[in-house]
Amino acid sequence: MNNKIEKIFIAKDIQDKIIADCQKNYPKEACGILAGKAAKAASVYPLVNISDKPEFCYLIDPKEQLKIFKELRAQELDLVAIYHSHTESPAYPSAKDLELAFYPESFYVIVSLADKFNPQIRAFRIAENNVTEVSIRN
Repeated sequence: MNNKIEKIFIAKDIQDKIIADCQKNYPKEACGILAGKAAKAASVYPLVNISDKPEFCYLIDPKEQLKIFKELRAQELDLVAIYHSHTESPAYPSAKDLELAFYPESFYVIVSLADKFNPQIRAFRIAENNVTEVSIRN
């Protein structure tokens, strides 16, 4: 992990779409993918949370994920970030989030709905169980 200050660019309308997806799926955790180029998110791909187990708060259907990855490749877009919500806890990676962070080149965006009237959105890099918060720019 390098020590340079990083940032992700997520336009306000895309942030609003992420938050709306998280609120729509409440009380279940929402999940999805942000696609674009480098660190700039241009598209939101909400995914279905197939988890019905408490130890997996969100679980992306592998077939759906593969379909989206093929779409991104065909459109020459990058996987910019994976997002999900925390319905009762802060917007910070949980121990399970660290365990399931399989894409160190990706950002991880977490929306906290602990205060449903004031959702909090934060972004991180996660690599080898190291968490680094990155700023979100419009």
